[in-house]
Amino acid sequence: MDSTRYDDDLEASKAHVKRLTTVAAVLAACLLLSMILMLNLLGRDRTIVTPPVIEKSFWVTADHVSDAYIQQMSLWISTLILDVTPDDIAYKSKLLLQYAHPELHGRLKERQDLEAQRIKRDNISTYFVLQTIRTSPERLTAVITGRLHTLINGNRVADQERNFLITWRMDGGRAQLIEFVEASNADVNKLLNPNATS
Repeated sequence: MDSTRYDDDLEASKAHVKRLTTVAAVLAACLLLSMILMLNLLGRDRTIVTPPVIEKSFWVTADHVSDAYIQQMSLWISTLILDVTPDDIAYKSKLLLQYAHPELHGRLKERQDLEAQRIKRDNISTYFVLQTIRTSPERLTAVITGRLHTLINGNRVADQERNFLITWRMDGGRAQLIEFVEASNADVNKLLNPNATS
């Protein structure tokens, strides 16, 4: 047996084992780092509630959203409040409350319960025909303008132009409704252009 060849093979095997040990140590360190990062991110991700139909692409961060997101969410919420019949008011009210910020939840539930009673009692249906939507993404607000049609027992009794202000709050990438109110034209201009002089 050639002892020199044996020694060379032994050294080569030791070097190979050393390289494999180094690679294994690096892989173990990468795996540990990945697990630490994953545990840090766990719980930070939130589900973003979106309208059922997404018409435009949008972006969302923890505290800010794109103009398209404000538009689509505002239009979706407006249908839950303004397009109602005696048959679907209860369902739409329940769905609406899922989008409400906890601060608004109680007041909104009370308002929707009273509205549902009135709509069912008087057999009222309403629908809103949108004319314009203006948004202020930095303020997380939208103003929708259109005609609100009201029918009682199937007969049209009102057709009025109305403005509605919709305000949102972002909570970990999820938009939560904090206000949905009727606004006058003067209020709309002031809300969308706070620096404008009257």
